[in-house]
Amino acid sequence: MYAFNNGQSLMFDDRTRAYRKLVDFRGTANELGSRVLDCLKISKINKDNSTRDSFSADQQKIKDSPSRTSGLRWIKDVVLGKRSDHCFRTVVVGDPNIKLSEIGIPRRIAEKMQISENLNHYNFEKLVAFCELRLGFNGKGELNIRRKDSLVRIRKPEELEMGDTIYRALSDGDIVLINRPPSIHQHSLISLTAKILPVNSVVSINPLCCSPFRGDFDGDCLHGYVPQTVDSRVELVELVALDKQLVNGQSGTNLLSLSQDSLTACYLIMEDGNLMNKFQVQQLKMFCPREPPPPAVIKDPSGNSLSWTAKQIISMFLPADFNYTFPTNGVQISNGEIIASSEGSAWLRDTSGNLFQSLVEHCEGQVLDILHAAQGVLCEWLSMRGLSVSLSDLYLASDTCSRKNLMDEIFYGFQEAEEACIIRQLMLDSCQEFLMGYAEENQCPLTFGSEHFCNQKQKSAALSQVTVDAFKEGFRDVQNLAYKYAGEDNSLLAMFKAGSKGNMLKLVQHGMCLGLQHSLVPLSFKFPNQLSCDAWNDQKSCGIIQEVGRTFESVESYIPSAVVKSSFLTGLNPLECFVHSVTSRDGSFSNNAELPGTLNRKLMYFMRDLHIAYDGTVRNAYGNQLVQFSYDIDRGISTADTTTNNSCGKSIINCGGGQPVGALSACAISEAAYSALDQPVSLLETSPLLNLKNILECGSKKNSAKQTVSLFLSEKLRRPRHGFEYGALEIKNHLEGLAFSDIVSTVMIMFSSQTGSKMRFSPWVSHFHISKEIITRNKDCDCCSTAKDTVCISVTIAESSSRVPRDKKDNVHDFCTAYGIDVGWKYFLNKLESAAADIGKTILPQHLLLVANCLSATGEFVSLNAKGIAQQLEHASVTSPFMQACFSTPGPCLVKAAKAGVVDNLQGSLDALTWGNTPSLGSGGHFEIIYSGEGTKFSNPLDVNNLLSSQISSDPQNVFEMSDAPNHSSDKYLAQHLYKYGFLLKLESITKSAIRESFTIQDIDRLSQTLKNILHKYDIDESINEMDKRALMVGLLFHPHRDRKIGMGIQEVKVGQHPIHENARCFMLVRTDGTIEDVSYHKCICGAFDIIAPQRAKGYRLKFLSRGGPR
Repeated sequence: MYAFNNGQSLMFDDRTRAYRKLVDFRGTANELGSRVLDCLKISKINKDNSTRDSFSADQQKIKDSPSRTSGLRWIKDVVLGKRSDHCFRTVVVGDPNIKLSEIGIPRRIAEKMQISENLNHYNFEKLVAFCELRLGFNGKGELNIRRKDSLVRIRKPEELEMGDTIYRALSDGDIVLINRPPSIHQHSLISLTAKILPVNSVVSINPLCCSPFRGDFDGDCLHGYVPQTVDSRVELVELVALDKQLVNGQSGTNLLSLSQDSLTACYLIMEDGNLMNKFQVQQLKMFCPREPPPPAVIKDPSGNSLSWTAKQIISMFLPADFNYTFPTNGVQISNGEIIASSEGSAWLRDTSGNLFQSLVEHCEGQVLDILHAAQGVLCEWLSMRGLSVSLSDLYLASDTCSRKNLMDEIFYGFQEAEEACIIRQLMLDSCQEFLMGYAEENQCPLTFGSEHFCNQKQKSAALSQVTVDAFKEGFRDVQNLAYKYAGEDNSLLAMFKAGSKGNMLKLVQHGMCLGLQHSLVPLSFKFPNQLSCDAWNDQKSCGIIQEVGRTFESVESYIPSAVVKSSFLTGLNPLECFVHSVTSRDGSFSNNAELPGTLNRKLMYFMRDLHIAYDGTVRNAYGNQLVQFSYDIDRGISTADTTTNNSCGKSIINCGGGQPVGALSACAISEAAYSALDQPVSLLETSPLLNLKNILECGSKKNSAKQTVSLFLSEKLRRPRHGFEYGALEIKNHLEGLAFSDIVSTVMIMFSSQTGSKMRFSPWVSHFHISKEIITRNKDCDCCSTAKDTVCISVTIAESSSRVPRDKKDNVHDFCTAYGIDVGWKYFLNKLESAAADIGKTILPQHLLLVANCLSATGEFVSLNAKGIAQQLEHASVTSPFMQACFSTPGPCLVKAAKAGVVDNLQGSLDALTWGNTPSLGSGGHFEIIYSGEGTKFSNPLDVNNLLSSQISSDPQNVFEMSDAPNHSSDKYLAQHLYKYGFLLKLESITKSAIRESFTIQDIDRLSQTLKNILHKYDIDESINEMDKRALMVGLLFHPHRDRKIGMGIQEVKVGQHPIHENARCFMLVRTDGTIEDVSYHKCICGAFDIIAPQRAKGYRLKFLSRGGPR
């Protein structure tokens, strides 16, 4: 309700006034329906058309709060959007010391994140200790817990009862769900275990985990969600944990592998001649759990003894029974030992059959530990060896003379590439007159026609494409010069060979030349042949760019391109810099940035409710509609040309019942679309992203406006050198573009009476009469028919051909209309697979099959819009107005459903989650238990009571000690509880603020007196009892060197004489490894005062510690 205070009166908006008319209404049913309709019309679910100004509308989209939005945006923000107080968002940084399954969380964030946990026998000690720290031992604190669905305030730990819900802070080992937006693929949601770090505001992950998140450390943010129920924690551990996502659900390959520094180090360490001495191996052993093998070299030629090879170092973190071969690089591993390997790092990269893919198959549960150990060993070796990048790496050549030779070869390479471009242009028919003119003047067009060809190629997209292709072929030889002149110590080239940096063009542009720069979109100007300011001024003076008023107007539209022969190392002149900025910055990324997200949203609405039923079929949650008989690719239908490596995709194929395979398939397609954003849209090349979009939207009739046909040429048109190119040009010369209005002679609109029971849209029928003269205006055929004025089509079929390719339409909708849904389905599947290959992504056949079956479930390919969803729901005889309203036009959709009295059973996952129900997917899926008719049979009868009692007695975790001490605050009782509950917690998990709230100055004074009494209570070398030991352990909590004093653990505590200070008693800690360490209780008390009362700490330190008093 919007209410504004205007003096003595209140003003309400139209929506509030409409709702007020319904309160205490008394009248006819028609009047009530009219008022309800008025409320629906002005509801926020309808589109707000009050703002007509486009600028105001754009501002409204940006500035309006969710409470003021309307229509579909209001549905997304208010109805579908869920808010939680148990989440965080912050910048991520890399930390190779963190395990792959962990995430480092700042202590400040961890203290604010709460986890609800029910008090039981298993967590009694931990939760009671947390409550005591929060409440404080002075009894002045308060803590709110939940008991029987109501909040209860407690002041003492003794008030806790079994089953109470306690909200504790996030601690080490807790599960956290992490994602990096946009979450459009399966592995962007991963559950990691928390590791609390003493940092300020950033979370930390292992750099090897960047691949599934599709992120890096240049300012990316991660979202974290803390689960609050046991069910959610179990699902995160069993379904979304990193060790459960080692296989890429999109391609079936390994998800994780070495990258960046670790991959470069592995490549460099495997070079021939790398030997490590004993000191280096001992240093690397710190990061590997396995013992190093015996040295392979007893004494090398340089005189060093006991040397290990790089193959032995790599073999240290491989399983002992692991066997692997990679013929491409000559890698042979037998029983966890590298036998042979050659130069190359393909077996370490994300390639088919790589090392880590085989490790996932062989030892899935150890892969994360192996990767972490390998990363630690390799990064430590790289830090000992050293790796840095300097200008000498960009210089490439070793000296000035070599650099001059390199630049000369680049110059000659550019000349050959430019000549190849001109020759390609001369082969076109449009250049015949130009060639004849130079032939008459007896001149070479390659020498005198460069300026002409530079102007011509910038006027036509076809000519520009020809020259770009020709230049790229010659430019490959220029790029290969980097391998020829760069030395073996070049860091940039080493990273490129290793695969950690995969763009060779960047190195060429920085150290050699920028090469060809061509615009992706038409511009109003062109580039001169020579990139200099004089050439640009001459071009302007020639009138190519005319100044009109204060603006520049271009006479024509150009596709500018030019060759920049300078590099970033040598520097660019102003015009070269301008050319590079125009061609490289003016991409079309922004125009299609929202397209992958749109495709993901649409595919999710169509496929999110597809799951594997317990009979092995793929069904839709709406109406339990059968979509696919089997998800197994071996039993299903597949294309003959599908060649996907499924060696690592067994976990994807053998999915259990309830698996949401529809959402996984939609994510696989959406991630490929998102990856295609790196390939900008250009006039010269077909965009893979737009091609994928057109294929998925094949059911839309809007795409049928542009009709194309694929023609297969006869073998007679093939040439030995250029194939079908001349044949295609010959056919193109005989084709003539005609407008439909040019061939129509008469147009008539006639009335046609209704025939049959099917209603037509209109009784009026349009007749178009085509002119026979224009159609038959063709050349005579070689073999004419005897009939006069007959157009002949000659068809020749070779007898030796077993299968003649047919001409076909390129539109899937027309293809289905002409040949049927079965042929159209196969055609769609082939085009979808081809589009994914053009993007450069490998997608499992299961995903492609399911997309094709989902979109064609009604018997024809439906469009990715509201009409397509309505067709699928109608085919399944299901009504779901809420899901349709969430897709588009919520207002009209809900009003129409209300008028028709439609009932929504909330069968889909979106419907169920919005209204707080469990979706019928995964663990919430439906299944039936069928009785086989046979009675239950036991092979060996067992006594249930004996079985349970043996399990309980054998488990030491099930033995509990419940304290029955009286409720008092004596020193011994305080020390007992502090030791039993508080000391069991790690010091890192207890903040100073919590200690200040729990301890007072009087508590520390009592603790000091207690420890003093204990120290003089026993004789020298006498062990103290358990109660006094607990009090000492409480004091150790504040000792500045507590971890060093405790060591491996404390076995017993004695009273002894200090070895340095005479007649001074101290506590002697006998550790589990047999060593003895002395402890000063004064240091414990001083450490406590440093936290609780710093003003007391200074005086205490001067009184007891400065004069070397008793310890």
